[in-house]
Amino acid sequence: MKHPEADKNHDGVIQFVMLRGENGHQDAILRTEYAKKAMKDYGLRISELGSESANWSAIQANNKMLGFIRQFGVNRIEAVLANNDDMALGALKALQDSGYNTGNPSRYIPVVGIDATAPAINSIARGEMIGTVLNDADNQGIAAVRIAVIAADGERVTESSIGYRITDGKYIWIPYVKVTQENYKSLLQ
Repeated sequence: MKHPEADKNHDGVIQFVMLRGENGHQDAILRTEYAKKAMKDYGLRISELGSESANWSAIQANNKMLGFIRQFGVNRIEAVLANNDDMALGALKALQDSGYNTGNPSRYIPVVGIDATAPAINSIARGEMIGTVLNDADNQGIAAVRIAVIAADGERVTESSIGYRITDGKYIWIPYVKVTQENYKSLLQ
């Protein structure tokens, strides 16, 4: 395991909980799938203790996280993954109310969100959340405008004409950007 300190109970497996967006929503499905894949690709053995939809809401995520804490015990949870930053912050509040993620390194559970919102970046700056992922709206917008202009001119949309990778002839993938203690300052404005 690349980061044995993440394995609080030293069983070689990271036990985590997942807070998903709206059930059936494509972003929730893909963010859940790829968050797990990223952990595995990083070399972690993982076990999902629980997974609940919190509908992109901090309040719902807080309630779901409190339920996970009651169900599994806070000491069994070794990581929290959330499909967006609002849910990550809701889960963080539940952990803080349980005495975690308030500055004591021995009482810290990594919390990760998605979207790189200002509140999440500020939470990373304070050492409360471990990270988020920038869902790069700037490059999404640039790609969309390039596609529209090229298509309006009657030209064929290609990787070279738009400057972004195309998958299956129809999907444009804008890479996510990992945001952690090492680089969050570059996103502060």
